[in-house]
Amino acid sequence: KKFWYDLLPFVILGGVVRALQDIRFFSGLGIFQYLFVTPFIYLLIFAIVLISLIISKHWKDITRFVGYGLLLVFLLISFAKAVEWTGFSIIIGLTALSFGITFFVVRFLKPELMSGLNFYPVLAHALDASASVTAVSIVGGFQEQHVVPSLLFSFLPFWTFIPIKILIALLAVHIIERETKLEWNWLLLFTIFVLGMGPGIRDSFTVLLGSNL
Repeated sequence: KKFWYDLLPFVILGGVVRALQDIRFFSGLGIFQYLFVTPFIYLLIFAIVLISLIISKHWKDITRFVGYGLLLVFLLISFAKAVEWTGFSIIIGLTALSFGITFFVVRFLKPELMSGLNFYPVLAHALDASASVTAVSIVGGFQEQHVVPSLLFSFLPFWTFIPIKILIALLAVHIIERETKLEWNWLLLFTIFVLGMGPGIRDSFTVLLGSNL
């Protein structure tokens, strides 16, 4: 759990920084601005994590300090440049509502799926789906970029993306709990978490910053 919480701020940081790049926040850095676009943003975040982990052998908790410190800085920058608080608030509200309903239903039917670290991947994908639905269907000016969702929601209401994503995340958690050895669970759960939280944070902050790229 300690390592999970050490890495958590870097997952959020990647999404926030990527959203800032969408509004050309780093354009003044010249060629170095491309460090903040895919795939280089992943390499940059990985390098920061790796260096801080190496230093942590001599300075305990430096990884968490660096992660939360950088995250705080870029969150403050993002909030200072925010233009779409309504859309961002809707995303937070939809996430809280959809995850809250899921949490209480699953805790009643199958409590182990919401125990320990298991709820994080579900929360991440609830955020990702809520951000997409808000951007495309409520705020407007955005469109789904992935082929499979675009095809699927050409004949389904787009709001159904939220329950579908949550059900897929729950299924993934269930399979991990049932089929994997205990010592690998956290890593697999973290992978599912990152796949939801990374794009979820980027999309949420893209709405907040008023970019429809």
